[in-house]
Amino acid sequence: MCTHTKALFLFIINLTISPNLYALKFEHLSVADGLSQSVVLCILQDSKGFMWFGTEDGLNKYDAYKFTVYKHEPDNPNSLTNNYVWSIFEDHTGILWIATGHGLDKFDPAHETFVHYRHDENDPNSLSHNDVRAVYEDHTGTLWVGTLGGGLNQFVRKTEKFVHYQHDENNPHSLSHNEIYWSGSLYEDSSGTLWIGTYGGGLNKFDRETKSFVRYQHDANDPNSLSNNTIFAIYEDSTGSLWIGTDDGLNQFDRETFVHYLDDHIVNAIYEKGVLWIGTDSKGLYQFNSEKKTFVHYQHDNNDPHSLSNDYINIIYQDNTHVLWIGTWGGGLNKVSETQKFRLYQHHEPHSLSNNAVWAIYEDSHGILWIGTEGGGLNKFDRKTEKFVHYQHEENNPNSLISDDVYGITEDQTGA
Repeated sequence: MCTHTKALFLFIINLTISPNLYALKFEHLSVADGLSQSVVLCILQDSKGFMWFGTEDGLNKYDAYKFTVYKHEPDNPNSLTNNYVWSIFEDHTGILWIATGHGLDKFDPAHETFVHYRHDENDPNSLSHNDVRAVYEDHTGTLWVGTLGGGLNQFVRKTEKFVHYQHDENNPHSLSHNEIYWSGSLYEDSSGTLWIGTYGGGLNKFDRETKSFVRYQHDANDPNSLSNNTIFAIYEDSTGSLWIGTDDGLNQFDRETFVHYLDDHIVNAIYEKGVLWIGTDSKGLYQFNSEKKTFVHYQHDNNDPHSLSNDYINIIYQDNTHVLWIGTWGGGLNKVSETQKFRLYQHHEPHSLSNNAVWAIYEDSHGILWIGTEGGGLNKFDRKTEKFVHYQHEENNPNSLISDDVYGITEDQTGA
């Protein structure tokens, strides 16, 4: 009897799961679980599978069971340079680069030591500014470092020196602004173009050959321009559209014009998983279907322990098991699980299941699902219409089913 119960359960799962029946539940990880601090600014999964979280009070490594916390130790020159961790990036060699409020750190996981890179007024080839907000490695292996006040840096690995790209009032092809605020403000698209979002200067496209920038900025007289010059996130979706999160809404950019969504929202994070996931500052999480132009909204609910832990969202990240991690400002971490709701198929009308006692299930070589019942004969299920065609015993028809009790279904090599 247990075998038949299992068959019925599998039947319900295989027939009824549909993306539009999914409901979200959020699993929370907080200071109580070992996270060093509740403001999560950045997330990374390294090549070994460890999850890394940058907070306002230290760097956290998570192995799915416990957190290991790295903090600045005044008496240890090899410790983290500063506890304010804005961005984490793993380069192609397995080295982690940590953007902090007091310089750039290179972390060697094998020895668990940090090497520091800081601004030196007497060295023009040092880091341009110590408030480092973003780190990104492009397809050529070049490391880019965005700072809040010192513009953009290119790190030359061989010499361990920095090349600076900064705003020049007299050069319209220079970087539009020296303040790069957020970890998502550096992004390379599928064509290899590097995009830089600034805090007040709009969007920049970098020309590698000329070492110059093309600026895209808000124009009050042009409704198709960028909605706001303060940028927190840049992301390219599977169709090639570039999405820009700004201080005043979400922008879809086709490389010529901008289309605006979510006006009056501060958009901090963008990620695509089936649909676009949009993290906002104080207004929660949105799922956006860009084809249908529809939104689903998720917010914190004090009465629901599985709701979003906090409406201030800093970062959205997917790990290699396809779990979405959401870092918040004050609510710690959220893991998104897509809870499957099941629709029950029962006998109730002519095109429904012929009998509720299901004993056999079989998918043939054409992808057709067949269901054998006790007393109701054989059913063929149409996945599109979700209706059943019945094959049953007819006393006066020698070509009908021999019995209405069907306990097994199989297909021979000819497909019959």
